[in-house]
Formats: sequence, C-alpha cells, structure tokens
Amino acid sequence: MTGHVTLSEALEVVQRAAEADPALRSMIFARLGASDPTRPANDAPERLPPIEAMNAVQAAVFDNWPEGRRVAGRPNRYGMAIEIWTAPPERINVARRGSYQHKVNIALMDAKAINAWVKTMEKTNAKRLNPLSVDFLAGLADVATMMGPGEFVGVCAVKTHGAGHVYFDHQWVHVLLDGGQTRATISIDGAGLVLPTFSSTAPNGDQLGAGVILQSRLDRAGFSTSWATPEHEHASLALVA
Repeated sequence: MTGHVTLSEALEVVQRAAEADPALRSMIFARLGASDPTRPANDAPERLPPIEAMNAVQAAVFDNWPEGRRVAGRPNRYGMAIEIWTAPPERINVARRGSYQHKVNIALMDAKAINAWVKTMEKTNAKRLNPLSVDFLAGLADVATMMGPGEFVGVCAVKTHGAGHVYFDHQWVHVLLDGGQTRATISIDGAGLVLPTFSSTAPNGDQLGAGVILQSRLDRAGFSTSWATPEHEHASLALVA
C-alpha cells in the first residue's frame, strides 16, 4: 500500500492484525476500556502465560500502610502488581501506559495471613468463578509453615465486575522483602522464575509511582539496554522448580 491511506483502509489493516494476534487484540480492547465481544461475558479471566512466553516482566511492590499505620480496607500492608509483555520485541513499548498483555494484582501475605486466607478459600472455593484446586491450597499452607520474617506469599488475581477477585490456580509469588536485597519468584504451574533485583527508582532515575516502594524489571527479549534491573549477583534468571 503506497501513497495516501484512507481511514477505512487503515482500520482494515488494524483489524487484520488484531485477528491474527490475540495479544494485540486484547491490548486494543484494554486501551478502549471495553470487553472483547468474542469472549463470553461469564468467561473466567485469562490466566498468566507460561514463563517461556514472557518477553518482559515488571513487578512493583506497594506499601499500603503509609508510615506503617494500618489503613481501613487494606488488611495486608504489602501488595504487588505484575505486568507481562508477550509481544515480539519490536512491539514492546514499556513506556506506553497499559501496553502490557497481562496484569495481575497480588496481596502479599505473611504466614499467619496466608493460613487464614487458605481457610477462607476452602469454605468459599466451590462458589467462585475460578475455583482453586485442593492440592494448590494445601501446598500454600505447607509453604506457610516454612516462612520466616520478611517472607510473603501471594496468589495471582484480577478484579472483575460481579465476580470480585478471581484467583489463578497454581500461579503465585514468593517474596523475601529486604530493601535492595529483596528477592521474588513467580511460580506458574510448577515452573518458577527468579526476578532480577529490585530498584527504588524508575528506569530514568525518577521516583516510582504513588505507593510503590520497589520495582523489578526483566527484559528477556533484548528490546532495551537500559530498562531492566540487574540480575542478582549469585543467581541467574533460570527457571526453578
């Protein structure tokens, strides 16, 4: 196509590209703040992709209690938001707000909180849009028995209209919160990924967003030379069991 392009021709190109690329289609509807009409209204939210499909990951740790003071409606002091890009490197633009293909919000819970959460889920699980498996809940309870100070666990979730928080089975994070030495592992269906180091500043050196205290940025596609945070000195970004 050369020369001038009409609006209808441009829209046709976008439509063909979206039909051929589900990730692009999801991004377009997300940017429009609309639901994809091809998906059933009662369909469960899309789970996170396999780790090998993640080309970029940004994990932000939030402090929900300013100055350590408990805030009503926020039972857990710390939370995490994870944004994931699966698009090809040439189409990744982390600077563009909402350009990711997947995002989850996670309440980070200490051992006491995760035990209480598991018990609550066992009582309400059957009524949920996306029930969690018995073995996953049992596994989280086992993890809680081994957690020490500064360790947190959280289950990947999205908030939906009508169904509230929808949690993803066997998709969770483990975080050891220790300032600049903070470590985090994303676990997806039994495979884990150790995230790189956490920074207290944005890629350009500016302060992080409101409430964000730390951020880890992983570039597995080589789309940038300055965006990602460094790997841990004694750990690679290899998959872990």
